[in-house]
Amino acid sequence: CIRGTREADLVDELLPLLNRDDVLLLRKRRYSALFESEMEGHLHRFGIDSVRICGVCTDICVLHTTADLRNRDFPVTVAAHATGTFDGPGHPGEPADKDLYDLEPEVAKSIPTVCHSLDMALENLDRDREFLTRGGVFTNDVIDAYATLKQHEITRFRMSTHPVELEMYYSL
Repeated sequence: CIRGTREADLVDELLPLLNRDDVLLLRKRRYSALFESEMEGHLHRFGIDSVRICGVCTDICVLHTTADLRNRDFPVTVAAHATGTFDGPGHPGEPADKDLYDLEPEVAKSIPTVCHSLDMALENLDRDREFLTRGGVFTNDVIDAYATLKQHEITRFRMSTHPVELEMYYSL
């Protein structure tokens, strides 16, 4: 969204939240809410260890913000009922009229979310072949080659020592 356009404005339904002490409004500069913003610093400063995301463009802004958070080791949940997209598979169900930060565990489980791992993403990629091959954009061979490449990355990642392991077990 471009600052100063209607798309960059906060929707009227969310304006009352700005009066709460536990709400902080940060302006984005790019697709990812973390790019050149104070968001990561605030997450650490306030001891936030997981993030729930909603947004208008699942396949653009929500995607990039989710990826940046995951790359910084934050567990991320995307509320599928609180997202939208201009093109692509429909989002399941109607929007949920619930406070995502104050859900009972059994209600939270019923709200669809995006994949939490590359394994799960590849499983869903395989299930979405009909959509992906529609119109000749992708072929099954391309999808298979991509999945194989990503499976190699998963194996390499699983076999690698995490920097935290090095610090915990090998540091002086």
